[in-house]
Amino acid sequence: MNAGFTRVENHITRVETTLKEDIVRVETNIVRVETTLKKDITRVETNIVRVETTLKEDINRVETNLKNDINRVETNLKNDINRVEGQTIKWLSLVIAVAVIILGVLTYIKG
Repeated sequence: MNAGFTRVENHITRVETTLKEDIVRVETNIVRVETTLKKDITRVETNIVRVETTLKEDINRVETNLKNDINRVETNLKNDINRVEGQTIKWLSLVIAVAVIILGVLTYIKG
């Protein structure tokens, strides 16, 4: 009978040892997975911040370029309008002068 109990005790001891080893292995794996996840999450967060920063910089650069382009176009348009207005006034003055001369000539001829 003692031999049977000893066998059962030995078997229980082996099962306990195996169970403890399995638990340690599982805990080690859990720690490894947690560590890997934390590293991955940190890497993803870092990449998100980098992408976000780059996007903000790009948006600011595009906005600045657009503002500069709009200002340049606006200035060029104003200059063109002023130039056309000046030329129009010169042509109108010339047309009026010619009309006055023609009227003067016609008045002189009639008179």
